[in-house]
Amino acid sequence: MLNKQKDKVQQKALSAWESANKIGTCEIITGLGKTFIGLHALYTMPQDDSIIHVFLAEVKDRRLDLMRDIDKYNKIFNRNVLADYNLEFNCYQTAYKWQSKSFGLVIADEIHDALSPAYSLFFKNNKYTSIIGLSATVNTGVSYHNSKGGSYTKGD
Repeated sequence: MLNKQKDKVQQKALSAWESANKIGTCEIITGLGKTFIGLHALYTMPQDDSIIHVFLAEVKDRRLDLMRDIDKYNKIFNRNVLADYNLEFNCYQTAYKWQSKSFGLVIADEIHDALSPAYSLFFKNNKYTSIIGLSATVNTGVSYHNSKGGSYTKGD
């Protein structure tokens, strides 16, 4: 059953993301349905089997939760995510090693975990049309130092 209040907030977040050229992060409280926002974002993309979309997460156990969320989403919105889109699941621990891959939409779950110097290599070394980061807590004050003596934060 559709929770109309949650859906209203999800649609507002989706609209803001679309207005930002489909590049951005939704920092929203736990329990509001961030995964649904990511799946709504997926449905703004072309339905083309040759385009790989990727859902990135911090741990492989998150895949089971994603599949449960997709099942709920399909029932509520009368869709079939895995038939409509070529969506792959991967973990940041694997994806940060990739180079020169191309994706349609990247759904970056718990994106704050991907904003380390190592894991952020995924975003630097690969191409994607759109990205939506999902998090309840992006600590923008975490600072890293680079080899040139400069520093940057997760907010950067």
